[in-house]
Amino acid sequence: MRTAEILQACYSQLTDASVTSILSASYGVPAVFQVGRVPRNDAGDAQYFPYITFSIPSDVDYSDKRALGGTAIVQVDVWDRSGSAVACGLIMRAALLATVRQEWNVTGFITCEREGTDMKMDPDGLTQHGLIRLRFMYLD
Repeated sequence: MRTAEILQACYSQLTDASVTSILSASYGVPAVFQVGRVPRNDAGDAQYFPYITFSIPSDVDYSDKRALGGTAIVQVDVWDRSGSAVACGLIMRAALLATVRQEWNVTGFITCEREGTDMKMDPDGLTQHGLIRLRFMYLD
């Protein structure tokens, strides 16, 4: 289980200029946050969109006879209030290009592949929600 390392590496991958340049600059820091860590005073104001959150909802055993390993699902959420599915899709693409089949700084890293993507309107009726699921594999 390498949850902490994967989270740190995910932040590094997503804070690449190719991604952050199309996110909100209103936070004063890259608008890439671990789930539950978005500054709440600001997150509801439209000027603080778009931003990205990320988490690891699943990490299961992927060991062999000689080494411990795992296959984790890394979830990347894109939150956009531009009113354009195209804008949300462009951010999702930038996040995918920064993460999928790229080298991650995690011990035993094997690969990071796209498992799936979805886009939907958030229940607030204002926010486009892009959901990216990445399969991250490692073996120590």
